[in-house]
Amino acid sequence: MVPGGPPIATFTLPTPPAAFGPEISISSSFITLSRIDSNDRAELKATIVWNFGLTIPEGGPEITVVSQQMQFSIWRDAPFTGTRLCTVVDTRNLTQISVDAPAGSTMTSTATTSFSCTDSAISGRTHNYYLTGAAGVANGFLVMLGEGGGAPTPITDFNSPTVTELHFSGSVIDRN
Repeated sequence: MVPGGPPIATFTLPTPPAAFGPEISISSSFITLSRIDSNDRAELKATIVWNFGLTIPEGGPEITVVSQQMQFSIWRDAPFTGTRLCTVVDTRNLTQISVDAPAGSTMTSTATTSFSCTDSAISGRTHNYYLTGAAGVANGFLVMLGEGGGAPTPITDFNSPTVTELHFSGSVIDRN
């Protein structure tokens, strides 16, 4: 995938008090591993580059602190109805201090999540593997500096996270 290209997936943020929003497939692609014997293992690796952020509601000097959770899973044979092999949860934080941020400015952070898992005791000779994700809780606060500022204000309006780059691979590890 090309960095900076169109989003591969856009996630819906959860509605409080939900821990995670709806789980979606990341990209329509999947990987296929074949010639798998019953004593073999499959090693699966994923690296996901994702963005999160918000639009700053007020202009002026400010300090913004935000946090975003994401959940990623690898499935065998079908997303959501197949066998979930592993799940990781990643949390990223972003702090911005700005002297002259204009109202309506977008604050964005890019995060990279990498993980791997092993599928063992596999029956069958060929399997497809899928990657899914769900946006978790986003929270933060804004402190306006200068006249009339100073008290932290909770942020409730975040932009939906997006996946902008994806690397998903797998290999069969023979029993010997």
